[in-house]
Order: sequence, then structure tokens, then C-alpha cells
Amino acid sequence: MESLENFVNYLRTNKYNDAMGNVLAVKREFITMLQHLGTNVGTTSYKNLQAAITLAEEGHLRSLIKHKVDAITEYEQLKEDFKKVPIQSPSLFSSKTSDRGMQSPLDTGMDANNLQMQQSPRKMHSPARMRNLSPMKNHSPMKNNPQPTIHSPTRVLSPIKGMGTPKNNHHTGNPGFDSDRIRQQEEEIHNLRNRLSMIASQRLHDGNTSIADLSDDMRPSKVAEQFSEMYDNEFTDAFQELTSLNMQDEKVVKHLNKVLKAAYELTKPSSEAQLNGIMVALTHPQGEGNNIPDKSMEDLLRFARETQRRGAKFALDSLRKDFFDKHGEYLTSHCLKVFALRCVDLTWYCNVQHPKLLLEWEREGDILKDYLKPYTRSGHTIDYQVWPTLFLHKDGPVLLKGIVQPKS
Repeated sequence: MESLENFVNYLRTNKYNDAMGNVLAVKREFITMLQHLGTNVGTTSYKNLQAAITLAEEGHLRSLIKHKVDAITEYEQLKEDFKKVPIQSPSLFSSKTSDRGMQSPLDTGMDANNLQMQQSPRKMHSPARMRNLSPMKNHSPMKNNPQPTIHSPTRVLSPIKGMGTPKNNHHTGNPGFDSDRIRQQEEEIHNLRNRLSMIASQRLHDGNTSIADLSDDMRPSKVAEQFSEMYDNEFTDAFQELTSLNMQDEKVVKHLNKVLKAAYELTKPSSEAQLNGIMVALTHPQGEGNNIPDKSMEDLLRFARETQRRGAKFALDSLRKDFFDKHGEYLTSHCLKVFALRCVDLTWYCNVQHPKLLLEWEREGDILKDYLKPYTRSGHTIDYQVWPTLFLHKDGPVLLKGIVQPKS
């Protein structure tokens, strides 16, 4: 936990630039600790620490400072939780085990020619281990159990069929060291580890909104960031363009919200229809029948959701065309059309998440809640909505606060 410990210490001492220096290692350690905790401890209690790591990776200094205190507190809790989980001891051998983690054939009284090694291929064929298993100087076999002389460690280290003593290997200077075969085995082990890590990561993140995949550009926090940018850019441009045509501010704001809500209501059912279509296509490759498979088929549903999310951008042109065919009459200016296109894109990204991100509009006359911000005046009762609130999911945490105009 060295990298994660240093990261938190940098936060404690306000060394934010240093905290942003080695975030990849911090991220790996954090995910590894969560994987180790598994179902023993709920992972939702570390969301501020997770957010701090994400913000450090993305370089958002101000937001990182806001999460600092809670992140430090959650790290201390994470360490305590981590200590409660039993860790299997790496020392599984007897007192006769050598410093390399393997008993010598001479110590065990076993026949060196028939010794079966239980170690991984990497350790089994490393040059250091071969030296460790060579005949020991000044050691003799047990009197009651004489052993044959060990002429070469090759027979001990060759569980692979066809891997006998090679002819002179000029690359290593060791006749029992097949460097090409060992290199190939190490590459295979590396690939298997990567595949296993990817599968474990997918299972950890699937449907778990408390853990974000920090390498995913379409994760909810990124979508929320784009929503905030749309309010600052496309919304503002369209607002200025329409108010320049002598439209009242309130009327313009309500019109822009009407466009955003229409895009949200278009993309939500479209995402459901597409997901069902993917599942039908996967289970009926000949195109026969259109019945929807049983959604209790978890593996199929998981794969269909991931396929939909990763291919989300390929549906944008069709969705934009559909939206303009239905609502084009309301899009009377250039900036308004640009705003509408962006609304379609981002509401689609909301609806291909699992679970779906939620956009929520408040009703006129409702009392202001803590996740709402006032627009141009203060008050306690809502007059109209300026920008909707974005939630991680229904009844979930707030990703982006909404903006309302209070009654004067």
C-alpha cells in the first residue's frame, strides 16, 4: 500500500502536485485492496477516496481539495477494514525450506529424478532456482536412504514433454537452460494474468456504481462533466442567441429545457429497444424469430449491456435524425440546433449506463432542496427549472446539482 499511503500523506500536507504524480500506481493498489476485501466489507464507504484518486488523475485540483478530508478519513477506515480480512501466509513450507522457497532433494530424502515440483513455471525455470537445486557442496545423502548422484538439474526442471537436455546452448552457457522455451512460457503466463485481471475487474465493476473504472472515458463522472460543460457552452450560446431576438429570459430557459427533456424521452426507450435487439441478435444468429430472451441469463445480459455501451457512438447519427424529424420545427436557430444535437448525444450516454443515469426536473412551487442551486435570485420556493439535476441512478447520489429560479 506504499503508493496509496504516499498519496494520502500528500493530501494531508497539501502537496497536491505530488499527489497527482503517480496516480496509476495508486489506482492499482486501491482496486487491488477492494478486490481483496470482496464481500466482507461494503465498498460504498470509500467513494470520496475513490473520487479523490479520479480527480487527481484528471488534474481537477479544486475538486480534489473538496474531497481531501473525507478521502483521508475513508483511507484510515479502509486500512482498518483491510486488517480484518485474513491474508493467507506465503510461507507454506516446512522449516527445511530453503531461502528460495523449495526444499532440496537431499534434505527431503526424495529421489531427485522423480521430484515433482509444485511451483509456477516462472519460478520453476529461473536460473536462480536452477542454481539453488544444483548438488550441494559438502553434503552427503542420508545413510538409511542413499540417493543417486545428481548430475544435472535438467531432469528435475523439465515437466514439459519433449524438453530433455538440449544440445549446447551457446546463448546461456548452461546446457540445461532452454531460454527460448522459458521466454515463451513467461509470455503465456503474462497474457493469462492480464486476462484474469480483466475478468476480475469486469465482475467487480458490473452493476456496482460505487466502483468506477478509472480508464473508462464514458464512466458516469465523465458524462456528468460533459453535462456541466454543455450548460456553460451550448446552453449559454443558445440562450444568448434567442434573447437577442427579444425573447424573455424565462421563456428561453423553458424552451431550452423542453428540448433537453424531449431528447431524454427519445433516447430512454431507444436504449431499451436496442438492448433487446442485441440480445435477440446474439441468440438468433440466423435471424429467425424475434422473441426476447429471458433476462435472467446474466452472462448474456452483461455482455449485451457492455456491447451497447462501448458502441454507443455508432447510434448517434440515427438518433439525431430521428429527433430532428420529430422536433425540427422548434429548432429555429443555429445555436439551438447545436444545443439539440448535444442534448441527444449526452442523454443517450446517460441511458446506456447500467444502471441508467437519471435526469430530474422539479415542479413549480416545490421547496428548494440541498441539491439545487439558485439561478439569479434567492428564495425558498421554486418558480421554474433552469437546469435539471443529474443523479447516478434512481434514488442515488447527485452527480451534478440542478439549477432553479426561486420565486421572489
